[in-house]
Order: sequence, then structure tokens, then C-alpha cells
Amino acid sequence: MEWAVAPLDFSSDGDRSLAASAPARTDLFTAPDGSERYDNALRVLGIPPDNDFALSARVDVDFASSYDGGVLLLWASPTTWGKLSSASSSHRIATRWSSQSTPATSPTTPT
Repeated sequence: MEWAVAPLDFSSDGDRSLAASAPARTDLFTAPDGSERYDNALRVLGIPPDNDFALSARVDVDFASSYDGGVLLLWASPTTWGKLSSASSSHRIATRWSSQSTPATSPTTPT
């Protein structure tokens, strides 16, 4: 595995767990109309095994500030990804949603 975007800090116990902290003001988001794109979110990437496998994950978030969140991300490319998020809004209400991006290009995406 390798960090595509580096964390502030992280810890790992080998193959069983990974914990990391992201810098402030990071996100992975593409507006539905392609007008905005943010791609500076912390992520570690690895290649899955060739055969069937099971993934177990738990995301813990402290929700210390507005828009703090935790994400489970499936990444194929900068334009093909999906995320399951838990984030706080400006009203400190936790929200959950799924999001995916598959536009071929957008005004802010290099071609």
C-alpha cells in the first residue's frame, strides 16, 4: 500500500489495522455538473488480491469541528470512485450519504 495523499499522522499494526488523521480543508468531491472538483483528501491505495476476498472496516470520527468526517473510499481513478461518508454539517448534525463520480471530464479536471 502507498499513500496517494499523505496523512498528518498514522499508525498501523501491520495487516490488521490502520489509523490516520487528515489535514484540515481536505475533500474528495465532484459537483454533479462538473463545475467544482476537490481531490486533496487523504487516501492510502493498494491493489486487491486476484481472488475473492473480504474487507472489514470501521471508521471512527471525533466530530470536533464543522464538516469533520470519516470516509470509506473505493478508488479506481480520479474520475471513478465511490465513498460512504459520515460527516458533521455546520449545524453539528451527523449525516451519511453515498457519492460517486464518473464524469469523463469537467472544467476543473485536467484532460
